[in-house]
Amino acid sequence: MSIDSTHFREALGSLPAGVSVITAHYKGEAIGITVSSFTSLSLHPPLILFCLDLKSKNRGAFRPRKKFGVNILNDGQKNLASLFAAAGRKNWEHAPHIEAKHGVRILKNAVAALSCTVTKNVKSGDHVIIIARVDALSAIDKQAKPLLHWRRHYHKIGAITE
Repeated sequence: MSIDSTHFREALGSLPAGVSVITAHYKGEAIGITVSSFTSLSLHPPLILFCLDLKSKNRGAFRPRKKFGVNILNDGQKNLASLFAAAGRKNWEHAPHIEAKHGVRILKNAVAALSCTVTKNVKSGDHVIIIARVDALSAIDKQAKPLLHWRRHYHKIGAITE
């Protein structure tokens, strides 16, 4: 049975996902990419993962032992999600950030930010799963709400259900 890719994308898009910007250095440049595939993997040791298209020109930035940052965007940072989702060079002047002690860029006002080291790449289908150890937590804003991606649009968290 063949699954239509448009319907598959629609089905998967019905589950809201948090929006993160992954930052790294590659070929002498600071890079950033928007992902909605970021998730935790393990508490002991602290591991995370995200998925990256095999065609991504930035794939080399995420080989084992490479350092990178994860910035969980707040619901007022839609502009950063759009900036880093677009192809081409990024204008970091529009992305207020600091340099973390592990040498990665951390976006200001993120809900949370992590400094990580790649431990493994696993190719599967048309993507590669980047698995990484969390080395440091750079920011956690317990008052901020995350930006969500649902049905191809950005959203804010609504009311809490009981």
